Amino acid sequence: MSDMADPPSALANPGYRNLWAASIVANFGTFMLMVGAAWAMVGLGEGPTLVALVQSAIVAPIFLFGIAAGTFADLYDRRRVAIVALALGLLASLVLVALTVGSGLSAWPLLFCCFLVGTGNAIFSPAWQTAVAEQVTPAQLPQAIMLNSVSYNLARSAGPGAGGLLVSVAGPLGGFLFNTVSFIPILLAFLLWRPKLHRATLPRERLGQALTAGLRYISHSAPLRAATLRALLAGLIGCALTALAPLIARDVVGGGSETFGLLLASLGAGSVVGALGQGRLRNRFGTEGGARILSLAGAAGSALVAFSTSLAPSCAGFLLAGVGIAGQGALLNVFFQTNSPRWVSARTLSAFQSVFAGGMAIGSLMWGEITTRTGLVGALELVALAFAATILVGLVYPIRTPEATPRGEPEPLPGALMEVDRLPLDVGPIVIELHYGIDPVADEAFLALMKEVRATRLRNGAREWTLRRDLEDDTHWVQRFICRDWRDYLHLRQRSSAAERRLHEEVAALQATAAPPDIRIFLQVD
Repeated sequence: MSDMADPPSALANPGYRNLWAASIVANFGTFMLMVGAAWAMVGLGEGPTLVALVQSAIVAPIFLFGIAAGTFADLYDRRRVAIVALALGLLASLVLVALTVGSGLSAWPLLFCCFLVGTGNAIFSPAWQTAVAEQVTPAQLPQAIMLNSVSYNLARSAGPGAGGLLVSVAGPLGGFLFNTVSFIPILLAFLLWRPKLHRATLPRERLGQALTAGLRYISHSAPLRAATLRALLAGLIGCALTALAPLIARDVVGGGSETFGLLLASLGAGSVVGALGQGRLRNRFGTEGGARILSLAGAAGSALVAFSTSLAPSCAGFLLAGVGIAGQGALLNVFFQTNSPRWVSARTLSAFQSVFAGGMAIGSLMWGEITTRTGLVGALELVALAFAATILVGLVYPIRTPEATPRGEPEPLPGALMEVDRLPLDVGPIVIELHYGIDPVADEAFLALMKEVRATRLRNGAREWTLRRDLEDDTHWVQRFICRDWRDYLHLRQRSSAAERRLHEEVAALQATAAPPDIRIFLQVD
């Protein structure tokens, strides 16, 4: 089914529509801040490294705190998490305005305030994006995810140009003031939103265990591992043009803040095209095929910028690169959100965002240093080559879409929701054994299925997993896995999705008798 069936249908939901419209204003504010801060750094007479660090300061918190933020969003009320995050960003923006008005602005306080605003964005993003599933129907979810990317890229398209004009009239302070005001609509929208409360059937996970559970889920999901690698490369390479745009505007095109804004506006316009078009690419060529095509667009656009010395071809190069950069980001965003179950969706999404942002933060500094050593043209040529090289990575380690997507609320297995007070929640380790009687003629099919079972157990919470065969009875097999404590075991049982339950049924169907596997649960005491 196409995810591009009438995008406005998601906007028919009032709660989502109000938050989406407010998010456009908030995204504009972020780009106004980025333009104002970058140009303020140039005005302070700083070199390429500190200019590029403006972008690093804004996106680095997503890398540093994103996974923890996603864990909070999975464990707690996402509305409250979003409100706290927005309040932090608003406070940091007010401090930046005060420093500028008081003529106390210098490079490091500027970077610190940008870092605090970025921290608020890092906490807010997973709560907002995964809350979308509570505002639209399951059929509208891919459309809503796509519209969120469009919201960001609309601001990316028009925000820098408007920011450049505003900075040229009112100086960096104008951008800082706009960013401050932009928090108000989204903050009010979340204060007014009243989501449906979900009654927890199990005790909440502990923060540390929940965080490691999210990382464990990704590490035992081959599709998400491949997508995570591509997210790292996309951030590492895709940040180059944005980070170097002030220098390209000044030293290559020979312009000022208006030229800087036009270059970023071109990048943003291409980003809108990429975000809107990635669905068609994915439907026709798959996630991996779409990612390769978008990498080619990024390579071509970067090469055009590298060999251009005037504004028009430079803008064209930025536009084409924007298609590739934002298209890949939106493509991977949809992949993570539609291939993760609800219990871990904010954590997997925030892991994607953290890796992507970490690549951007490291890449911004890296490209600044490369530019210092090789010159601007040499750095841009390397950017084009790096984009092309990601296609080779995809040939070796492609992103494969799972046959069954773990969407929606997983139903527990029969008998899975045992009484919580049967054992203290922190008692453990808990050892689970499933004993099978398999005819040797079915060994090959059994082993193939158990390989998939291993991945499901480990990503849903098991700490160890083994499969043993009885040397005296070659029909007797034992699947054994361990959970840290009784709480982890209860959560593991509830996390089994419909596709995973069918997998367990296929294994049980290989039994030599019609009886189900014998299940035994032990408390490890050594």
